[in-house]
Amino acid sequence: MLQELVLFVSSLGSVLSWPTFGFLLIGMGLGFLVGILPGLGGSTALALMLPFTFAMEPVSAFAFLLGMGAVTATTGDLTSILFGIPGEPSSAATVFDGYPMTKRGEPGRAVGIALVSSLIGALIGAFFLAFAVQIARPVVLSFGPPEFFMVAVVALSFVATLSGRAVAKGLIMACIGFLVASIGQDPGTGRVRLSFDIPYLFDGISVVPVVVGLFAVPAVLAMMSMTGNQQDCSRAPSIQGWTVGARDAISRWWLIVRCSAIGIFCGMLPGVGGSSSQFIAYAHAKQTSKAPHEFGTGSVDGLVAAGSVNNAKEGGDLVPTVGFGVPGSGQMAILLSAFLITGLTPGPAMLTDHLDVTFSMVWTLVVANIIGVILCLVFLKQICGITRLPVRRLVPFLLVFIAIGAFTATNSWNDVMVMLAFGVIAVFAGRWGWPLPPLLLGLVLGPMIESNYFLSYELDDEGFSWLGRPLVLVMIGLLALSFGVPRLKRWIDRRAQRSVSGDLPHDDGPAETATTNEPAVGRWRVVFSAAALLVALVVIWQMQFAGDIPLRTKQFPLLAAVPMALLSAYQLLVDLRALRRRRPPAQPTTGATPPVPQPGTTAEGNQQVAILEQVAVDTDVTSFAREEASSITWKATVAFALFFVCLYVCGFTIGMPLFAGLYLLLIARVKWWGALLAAAATYGFLWLVFIQVAPIPLMPSQVFGW
Repeated sequence: MLQELVLFVSSLGSVLSWPTFGFLLIGMGLGFLVGILPGLGGSTALALMLPFTFAMEPVSAFAFLLGMGAVTATTGDLTSILFGIPGEPSSAATVFDGYPMTKRGEPGRAVGIALVSSLIGALIGAFFLAFAVQIARPVVLSFGPPEFFMVAVVALSFVATLSGRAVAKGLIMACIGFLVASIGQDPGTGRVRLSFDIPYLFDGISVVPVVVGLFAVPAVLAMMSMTGNQQDCSRAPSIQGWTVGARDAISRWWLIVRCSAIGIFCGMLPGVGGSSSQFIAYAHAKQTSKAPHEFGTGSVDGLVAAGSVNNAKEGGDLVPTVGFGVPGSGQMAILLSAFLITGLTPGPAMLTDHLDVTFSMVWTLVVANIIGVILCLVFLKQICGITRLPVRRLVPFLLVFIAIGAFTATNSWNDVMVMLAFGVIAVFAGRWGWPLPPLLLGLVLGPMIESNYFLSYELDDEGFSWLGRPLVLVMIGLLALSFGVPRLKRWIDRRAQRSVSGDLPHDDGPAETATTNEPAVGRWRVVFSAAALLVALVVIWQMQFAGDIPLRTKQFPLLAAVPMALLSAYQLLVDLRALRRRRPPAQPTTGATPPVPQPGTTAEGNQQVAILEQVAVDTDVTSFAREEASSITWKATVAFALFFVCLYVCGFTIGMPLFAGLYLLLIARVKWWGALLAAAATYGFLWLVFIQVAPIPLMPSQVFGW
């Protein structure tokens, strides 16, 4: 115990030593910007910066990434309070009471409450991680391959089940992740599989271009679609009175402890996410408050609850990630990729051989949050100025990081093409209601599942008696609950809806035109299901009939492809059935007046009338909205195509500055001299960083060989 205490204290020195502390500050600076600018998010930032950890030591790499994530959450709270714009999805609940306090003239008090409660919550979460390491170590060390196999399976089932109504879609995406993970050499036999005789695929697909494509590409395309500035901050709000807010937060220390515990617990559950934990803590604070009627109007208790849970969950997220190799959230799934990049294996080794790295994560969270709170208070006026930046003009510079991040995986143009392919998949998956986290987790956890499955199988003399081990049976029970409870809940909800709808006045109008949560994509909704079915059938054919492939080599791809084919066929039938039953809404006649609520109508009836009135109003602007959306889509498509053409023809060193100038001049409508300066700045950045400071080979022209 004394030796571990000495190691814990010495880990603080590792974090504060150079160059680790420098990487921590750089990560915090990037997180500062990411949290302020809506449309990016912590997951996108981690995906963008992940490739830059290749040349870092493990402690420096995690200081860089965790420092970025910690500050992102804090600055996201500030924009929620000052402008009513959550910089992070996990900061959404902060808007409820933070922004009303700003509007009534108490922005400083609101900032003080949020920052202090966030800091205390972060410290609680960080030290819980340090304490949990001592508890988790004997548990993790008692795990064998069967237990680790079931832990990964249970984690994937949680993510798929938490994909809303799209459980089948989540499972299909997880199977796609498995198939991508199985491309290349089989670790057991050394045979190449699913390469289709493409040399690039012989060694498999790197996780980096996949992560960048799934998260960064859709975010940049969304930024291309934004118009105007986020917020008019010509007059920065005063932060006088933040000390009053700090005292308010400290006086509610017991509420902070309770909400931090909620954040830690939710963070430990794979797939729950930061937004869910914040709303759960907010609801708990309202239930236990002496003045619940004040929530939503500037309640101190509501703001304390939302602020304290936001950073406390980071400590909880890291417990399953470090101890079991199971990411607790989407950001942790990306962070799990950093373990692979730095040569570390999450699990027992992180609690024994690399315990110093684990303790350094604890101190990184502590130091980053303390410095982050101080910086937020010092530079609050500058934050207002940053939020006025038109994000569309940042697109070319973000694309520089995206392309370089993908290319540095194996220094191949094919990495860029993989990034583009998964970016396209992510865009259409988001448009058609397919969840992305199961795909990423399938990719990251696929090797862990495969290796532990076959180890369990071989250690048991090619048998399955290991399924009867006590901990395995417990996790099989959790697996059954993860599938059964949501289905039971949906059945109860449907029964409740039917009983309520029986008391409402019925209408002979069109049924189910706006009651579904699925995106209104019409006939295109079947494309993704059909494509997934086709991919599964191709894999099955490749494994079964294309050559003499050993059973050990093809077993894992088939275990993913066969369920994927069945689920895809089911989802395709569901989509075709929904498409057949879908009827266009009735067009309002000229001069028709919207329905008027009649005396005696219930509250539910009034809500139905309000919805019908909104539909009538929206009908008048449908053509304009469609034209605007078409214009944005066309511009984004042209810009993205231009980016890849410039890279392919001119290479990185010339193509990126050329694209930056053309994009700003032709699409963002910047004056010619501004576009020229941006192009020169892009070239200067590439020359300084990738040629002088850290010599990294950039991709030459694929046409001229420059």
